[in-house]
Amino acid sequence: MTISAVVVAGGLGRRMKNSIPKQFLKLGNKPIITHTIEKIASIPLIDEIIAVLPETDFELWSHELKKTLPRVSFKAIVKGGKERQDSVLNGFKSCSATSSIIIIHDAVRPFFNPKTINDGVAMIKKNICDGVIYTIPVTDTIKLTDKNASIIRTVERENLFRAQTPQIFKKSILDKAFKNAYSKKLYFTDDAAMIEAIKGKIRIIEGSETNIKITSEKDLKIAEYLLKENLI
Repeated sequence: MTISAVVVAGGLGRRMKNSIPKQFLKLGNKPIITHTIEKIASIPLIDEIIAVLPETDFELWSHELKKTLPRVSFKAIVKGGKERQDSVLNGFKSCSATSSIIIIHDAVRPFFNPKTINDGVAMIKKNICDGVIYTIPVTDTIKLTDKNASIIRTVERENLFRAQTPQIFKKSILDKAFKNAYSKKLYFTDDAAMIEAIKGKIRIIEGSETNIKITSEKDLKIAEYLLKENLI
């Protein structure tokens, strides 16, 4: 049984207004993606790592990645696609034929807790579910509005959660989900939504408020503070 980790870094990070893709911006003394993959490589149960990098200047970023992670042996480094879902699919296709569990993680979430990966994988191995995702409860009051920005109602937040990565799935169910999505020309905002579309069973595990997704200059400043103050 092979466990594969697909690190998704196919975006260009236009919100950063920087010529360097956001995942390669420095956080402390090394790129964000380096922090993330170092942590993934430290997890004993992960057998192989596939990195998905921007298609634009792919050779450059592939070289940079390997230069900052000389001790990491990648199963593959592949090009991303037009949408995130396309990038995940490219990574998925590069997983070993023997792979049975796929861990998908955003490269720009360097502060995930690697210890919780074991819990998610254990749930799937016990056949409790088809997938596990990390979430944090919604604490703000949520309003549902119409297209004119008029409030329709207040949404009960008791069962509302914000999805994070890592997201962990059986390879077999992820394969079915991809086939369903592309046959119907559907694109989803996260990997779990693809599984939901084919009625797969997904469980949630408690994530972390510090597991932020670094997509803006403000996020990067917050991440720098968290790292400096050792709050991760």
